[in-house]
Amino acid sequence: RTILTDLTVLLSQEEQFKLKKDLADLAIKLNMDAQKKRQMQFEQGRLGSETTRKRILANREAETGLEGSLGKAELGTRRFETGKRMLSAELNTTRSHLQERARDEARRLRDSLNLLEKNADVQRKLQEEAQQADLDLRSKQIDQKLQAHNLRKQQRLATLVRTKAV
Repeated sequence: RTILTDLTVLLSQEEQFKLKKDLADLAIKLNMDAQKKRQMQFEQGRLGSETTRKRILANREAETGLEGSLGKAELGTRRFETGKRMLSAELNTTRSHLQERARDEARRLRDSLNLLEKNADVQRKLQEEAQQADLDLRSKQIDQKLQAHNLRKQQRLATLVRTKAV
């Protein structure tokens, strides 16, 4: 994206430079035409001939045409600037949408990670409880076996004492 933006800025700068150069050339031509006009008026006043008047009229027509083309160039410049502004606004809108999407995706990712951590904690606790329950069951079974063993031992002793006493 950065390269595209830099390329767009570079192209627009080149276009602006070209338009400014064209405008400067037109301004120079206008200035030269105005100087020629003044010079011709001076010559007309001095000579007063009909041919000089025709040339002056032709120069005026050329100047009018040049002013018209200058107006067209200004209109083109305005259109270019308007298009540039619209593209810039569209680019800013697209950037803001992309940034918003990125923020939403980051939030979803963080929420998923938090949920996974909670699930892992719950699973770990359940596993520990299952192990504890298993240990409790084994302890109970061992206690029962010990009680059964002690009971058999007492029964044997009681039987042994009865057999010796008889």
